[in-house]
Amino acid sequence: MFGYLIDIMQTATGKKISKMKNNISYMNWFNLLERYAQYRYEFEGLPDTINERVLKQALLWYGSCAFFDKDDALFCLPARATQDFNVYGDPCFAWVYGRNGFNEQIGLYIKGQDETKFITKGVSGQTHTKGKGVFVRENYSMYPFISYVFSYAMNLSDTMRTIDTERFHLKRPYLVTAKEEVVPTVKKYFDKMNDNEEYIVSTGIFDASDVNALPISLPTGALKDTEELVDWYLNQFLTLCGLNNNQDANKKERLIVDEVNANNESIDTNIEPMIQYLQEQLDEVNKIYSTDITVKAMKEEFEDEDIRTTDSGEDKSGSVSGDERSE
Repeated sequence: MFGYLIDIMQTATGKKISKMKNNISYMNWFNLLERYAQYRYEFEGLPDTINERVLKQALLWYGSCAFFDKDDALFCLPARATQDFNVYGDPCFAWVYGRNGFNEQIGLYIKGQDETKFITKGVSGQTHTKGKGVFVRENYSMYPFISYVFSYAMNLSDTMRTIDTERFHLKRPYLVTAKEEVVPTVKKYFDKMNDNEEYIVSTGIFDASDVNALPISLPTGALKDTEELVDWYLNQFLTLCGLNNNQDANKKERLIVDEVNANNESIDTNIEPMIQYLQEQLDEVNKIYSTDITVKAMKEEFEDEDIRTTDSGEDKSGSVSGDERSE
């Protein structure tokens, strides 16, 4: 599957290889964080005709979805509201679309439409036919959570690549200057060093005076500080997800009760309002379609070891490549 990457590694220059490692690191972190984001909550009571994976992805990527009936069955697909809004800014219609090219405009249920026609008047001033589709937002502003995934994946991948660079300079704590004609040969020597060869023998094919080494001094504890920054970014992201993230419990130090409680309050602040808002909208679905769909936070089921390594460095998530682990 990744044979093409091996071919590129064997033929690419150092600059291209570094860019490729940056891209791979970002893709790894994006995939990992997206998976955590889809683990924020789960639905219960969904009919067989609704795919929970598609429902979660719609809310994650677009911040909205729509429940509607078709062929005597209930479906839920990604949805985009049209430009026809009522007096409260609620959409009167939405486009729903599937992975096979299906797309259709549906009329939407507007709360209060049974009491007054005024509430169903759109931008044109016309009263619309009462709809049955239910437009669901993940949050009040309908802001796609995937934006946080993009941002934190960038921060985490960049920080991990910083660790790679620091680790490389621990192995080779100097910058090299050389005359142009000997650069290819010097690079071959450093390639051997990167491959962890214990003995690198010079054949004397160039004058040693053509090469100079300038020492690099890394700040004391720089590698440890950068590793802690990775944990901090990951903790912040998991808090946004509303997932338990007392990762520091894996360290030698023990978290005090106040720190744990403060962390739990932050988690609840992020997840509980969204769950409550989602359930209010699902109650409208249940009322119209006689279903019993509920949503609950997954914070209690989320296991800390899913995202951590053991003390021996063994990766328990199976999601981050060895190139991204510090030694």
